[in-house]
Amino acid sequence: MDLKKALLAVLVALGLLLVVRAMWPWLSNLGHSAGVVSFGRVNDDFDPVAPGLTPLRLADLDLKPGEYHPGRDPFRFAAKPPPPPKPPAAKPAPRKPSPKPRAQAASNRPAAPKPPPIDVKYLGSFGPETGKIAVFGDGTDIYNVRKGDILKEHFLLESINYESADLKYVNFPTLPATRLAAGQ
Repeated sequence: MDLKKALLAVLVALGLLLVVRAMWPWLSNLGHSAGVVSFGRVNDDFDPVAPGLTPLRLADLDLKPGEYHPGRDPFRFAAKPPPPPKPPAAKPAPRKPSPKPRAQAASNRPAAPKPPPIDVKYLGSFGPETGKIAVFGDGTDIYNVRKGDILKEHFLLESINYESADLKYVNFPTLPATRLAAGQ
């Protein structure tokens, strides 16, 4: 029994020695500075900043009014080009007298007829592939038109595409068809 007590006492003493050894740096600097870890150094010339690193100065982090200078804008790909220079004020060129016979000939000709503006919107289509029906609207009325039918006495429905329809003018067959996308 005495051997067990002796071994236990030796074990407790070794444990205390290890605890004191591990806490020695902290215990040795306890009187010099509170809160500074010395990493085992006991002299007073210890520099807590590693060599080659710049110490952090918290005062430099405070932003003073008017000191913010933004850099590159990540939402723009390039800087805006400078505005073009204003053209110099030019003197009006002297007018040449125009020949009167040409002006009279041009005024005697009637103006070429113009096709009416397209005043309908293509809303979409429905029905089977073989008998598709296009739907048009003009704000007050809705028109259901098949391919080859005439819409509002001026337009011929030439084709119905996936998301568009092609309209030609009835009285202007040489003009190319106008494509209307859905919603236009």
